[in-house]
Amino acid sequence: MSASREFLRLFEAEYDNRAEFAVRLAVVGLSAVVLYLYTGWGIAFLWVGLYFGLHLVYWLYFALAFRGVVPQSVSFASGMYLALIAAFIWMPAYLFQFEDLALRVPSSAALGAFLMFMIRRADTSRVLVIGQVLAVLGTVTVVVVLTADDIDNWMAQSVVVIAGLGLVGYFAQSLLAARTRRLRSEEAMQANVQVQKMEAIGRLAGGVAHDFNNMLTVILGNLELHELAETESDRRETLDAARHAAERARETVRQLMSFSRSAELTETQCDLVDIARRSVLLAQPLVTSAITLRLNQKESSLPVLVDESHLLTALLNLVINAKDALDGSGVITVCCDRIETDQPVISAEGRPEPPGCYARIAVRDTGPGIPAEIRHLVLEPFFTTKPLGKGTGLGLAMVAGFARQSKGFIQIDSSPNGTEVGILLPDLPAATLAPSAGHAAPERSSARAPETRPEQAAAGKT
Repeated sequence: MSASREFLRLFEAEYDNRAEFAVRLAVVGLSAVVLYLYTGWGIAFLWVGLYFGLHLVYWLYFALAFRGVVPQSVSFASGMYLALIAAFIWMPAYLFQFEDLALRVPSSAALGAFLMFMIRRADTSRVLVIGQVLAVLGTVTVVVVLTADDIDNWMAQSVVVIAGLGLVGYFAQSLLAARTRRLRSEEAMQANVQVQKMEAIGRLAGGVAHDFNNMLTVILGNLELHELAETESDRRETLDAARHAAERARETVRQLMSFSRSAELTETQCDLVDIARRSVLLAQPLVTSAITLRLNQKESSLPVLVDESHLLTALLNLVINAKDALDGSGVITVCCDRIETDQPVISAEGRPEPPGCYARIAVRDTGPGIPAEIRHLVLEPFFTTKPLGKGTGLGLAMVAGFARQSKGFIQIDSSPNGTEVGILLPDLPAATLAPSAGHAAPERSSARAPETRPEQAAAGKT
């Protein structure tokens, strides 16, 4: 497992289930209050304060690491987690020195809950597994020694010792079994991913060969017709047709490069809100009068680092897809806002993305949505539901590739009430946008898509 994935897994294991985490904190806090009321010991608040304080530091470290303020260190996160274990488990061990059942029984329950939580986590790191086993071994040793001291019969003492060793042994075996199952599951998943990659490469190669064969056939056919043409107008028409096919081939190559994330990007600091306004103006001529194209912005500015020309092309592709989904009439909305989350999010490609602050620009339509049976296919290259010659099937794949190359990702939300495709890019907080001619929104009468004609954008439809 890569370091970044292990780092994210450590965060998810502790904080992904918010309900469980809230219950855990509530139980520990309530236990400390009850312990203080029953015994009058101030050490109860020392215990809960230490546990809560370490959790706060642990969570803040993840939050800062995901935002790039501090480096992501699996070793440091693992050490912090082992410190959390120690901060919690010393109190149940301490309570066992007292003969009062009102103290020993809750401490036994706390130890049992701790064992179940460790097995549920199924950590794969050897350091964490060894640390968990040692923590349990130390606690059970204390419990066994304190219990054996209260028993005079050596036979009963032997039973207590054997029971303690059996508990530690069974816990260690269960922990290792859970670790083995998780590792095998991850290996099977990786193997499945490799198989899917090979299948995708095969489909990509077949699609490229089929598409370019059609384009070359058009080019060669028109060149042959050019040699046979008798009039100047016929020769001009054949050359125009050949040139149009060559331009479409060039556009397909450009989209393939964006899909493979090898296109050259010229990233500059831009305002995503301004890009959204420009995309609405540029896309207006591409939709019919029966379709309403509008802008919905929730922020006055959203600074991002992105290739503006490629982003505009991606947005035009999304608008064209939305237009085709509406089948004549409806509403297309280009919206932009800022999203801040402290939980990992899942991209449309199925990858977990780290928490943080993202600037989002999305295209939403009021169409019938993407059928459930093909939702998992929409990002595959050359997959299209459009008639032959109406789209290459590279539109969404190109958008996803561009987003990933820009250190972002896309999300797709579809229902019978419509579809929304959003591009999420790393936000640049407290950044000052550099003045540039490209940041001024053009007038509607002079709106022109830079470097991309409407018919070129249409060639990339999905």
